[in-house]
Amino acid sequence: MGFMDILKNIFGESSDGRDLSAHVQRDAVYQNDPRFLHNHLREIRTQSNLTQEDVAKRVGITHQAISAIERGVYSPNERLALSISMAVGKSCDEVFHP
Repeated sequence: MGFMDILKNIFGESSDGRDLSAHVQRDAVYQNDPRFLHNHLREIRTQSNLTQEDVAKRVGITHQAISAIERGVYSPNERLALSISMAVGKSCDEVFHP
């Protein structure tokens, strides 16, 4: 599943016409999702001269959560991964990929 499919799932669209919005999974499922455990958030953030607090404020979470994501301790759900990517001005593929 690519990131475009993830976005379609978030917004309830499907390339095969099925309504996937009824099958939204809970955040706990994503905490072990390998798609988002490996990331380049710290490198991208520092290259953009952003602090963890800056990114956290833009996304609406705590700087501790950003730290946990950068260390691979916490895997964000799809919506949060998209929000973080937008906050640092990169695509999900650039920030989160194995």
